[in-house]
Amino acid sequence: GKPHNTNAEEGDNTSSASASGYNLSVSATSNVNLDLSVSDNDTMTVRQGSVVVSTTSPGYKLYMSMLSDNTNLSSTNVSGVIAATSGTFSTPSALTRGTWGYAIPSGTSHIASNGFNATYSEMSSSTPNNSATFAIPPVASSNPQLIASSTSATTGDTYPIYYGIRANSSTNPGVYSNNIAFTAVADAGSSEAMTITPSSIESNTATTVTVATT
Repeated sequence: GKPHNTNAEEGDNTSSASASGYNLSVSATSNVNLDLSVSDNDTMTVRQGSVVVSTTSPGYKLYMSMLSDNTNLSSTNVSGVIAATSGTFSTPSALTRGTWGYAIPSGTSHIASNGFNATYSEMSSSTPNNSATFAIPPVASSNPQLIASSTSATTGDTYPIYYGIRANSSTNPGVYSNNIAFTAVADAGSSEAMTITPSSIESNTATTVTVATT
């Protein structure tokens, strides 16, 4: 079955589990800060985080979703939101004004079939990169996005996750944030199906995406 989402405690960016003798752990950058100095012209900031999966199981699947059913970056004391891009994992899109999203380089090892660009770079510029495409994770109550699948054990597979925002002075200055959940599921493969069910090991970790606009 699909992995369920569990709430990660604030600051808890690593979790692990074991069953049937296999170990599995997933860790993620706990907080990605996208500082943005907004002006009348559009500005764009991109920063890199990462997710690392380690397992003694002969394979795993890595999923991604929002930690809640809200995809906007919002603030506790500033009106308005930074909306999610309309892009998806299979069909990412360029960021438009007032939107945010994530991206994974298309050739990343073990990544699932996707529509991302081959490379991404950290940037903070008043010249937005209109060719870089981004996506938004599914909300917590829907099926999570499969972002990677491996058929071997690993001491640490690292996935670069880039987060981007584009805005101008129509976005109220303030601090906006939301949380993204990553879940890894051990997959023993068909040859070991009698001794372990693929969904028996789950691990959930969260990254907080924070934007400070000034």
